[in-house]
Amino acid sequence: MSAVQSNTPGRGGRFLRWVAILIVVVAAVVLALHVVFDRETILLDQKTRPGPAANYVGLSDGVTHLERAGQAGRPAVVLVHGATVPMWDWDPQFKPLAAAGFLVVRYDQFGRGLSDRPDGAYDRAFYRRQLGDLIAKLKLGRVHLVGHSFGGAVVVDFAAHHPEAVKSLVLIAPMVNSVKRDAGIKLIRLPLIGGFLLRLIGVNSMVKRAGKLLKNLPEARRYQRLFREQFKVKGTERAILAMFRSDAMRDFRAGYARVGRTLLPVLVIWGERDDDIDQKLLEGAVGSLRQKGAAKVEFKVLPGAGHSPNLAVPKKVNALIVEFLKKADGT
Repeated sequence: MSAVQSNTPGRGGRFLRWVAILIVVVAAVVLALHVVFDRETILLDQKTRPGPAANYVGLSDGVTHLERAGQAGRPAVVLVHGATVPMWDWDPQFKPLAAAGFLVVRYDQFGRGLSDRPDGAYDRAFYRRQLGDLIAKLKLGRVHLVGHSFGGAVVVDFAAHHPEAVKSLVLIAPMVNSVKRDAGIKLIRLPLIGGFLLRLIGVNSMVKRAGKLLKNLPEARRYQRLFREQFKVKGTERAILAMFRSDAMRDFRAGYARVGRTLLPVLVIWGERDDDIDQKLLEGAVGSLRQKGAAKVEFKVLPGAGHSPNLAVPKKVNALIVEFLKKADGT
């Protein structure tokens, strides 16, 4: 008697079928959520960019938004903002530094504010090139560089590669090696799901963090609105994702050591209540800067200040910056 062949799938086949169905359902849900939470509705171009045309310059990687204050021919100071807050991070310093006798330039880094969101790797070389292109385009000559948070790491990296273009550095709560609580950044770096996590959770986390940093300022609501609006620009999430996945948010200690060997004058300002920048790492970076010519490196700790002393205690910060820059200029 011959055996009867059954067409009924075994348990293994049924299991694989349910796994396949589950994967399809999960993928569909993820895709739907990704579309639903898409905030990017604005395409930056000549029609949508506000302000005068003089506030925009074309550089090798795209259009950069900037503002200038002060008289031409004065010592040039370039202000470089952090990883997420655009150039209005410098509102309390912009005009006071110009009034103190400097030509002051601030700009939006690519991927932020009203600057372009070009394709490509948002790595150290990319940000270094934007800063170098800007200095050359505006014919600023040797400049004083002032950087806050991630911007501090950017100017350190630039000075490490182009010390001949720099007169001095002012570093406000500068990043040395990512930030203290970088678990979210590590998740965003994950392949496949990183972009989804950034859109679903990461952007909201950034908005909340910015809200805390800005809440005690006179124009807190305006700043919070401006911060949220930049995430409506097409390409912003892609730019942030590329930055977090590149070497831009990694270890800059070698750069600090290279700057220390240049003997450039450096002022470091840090708030003792800073929850983002590790004190020991920063003190180590200051030690690297002081490996030669220690008298040219100043380290000022501001009691009661947090991660953004330039916004929270601007008068103290401005006085320190102006005194340092005039000394560095020999005036």
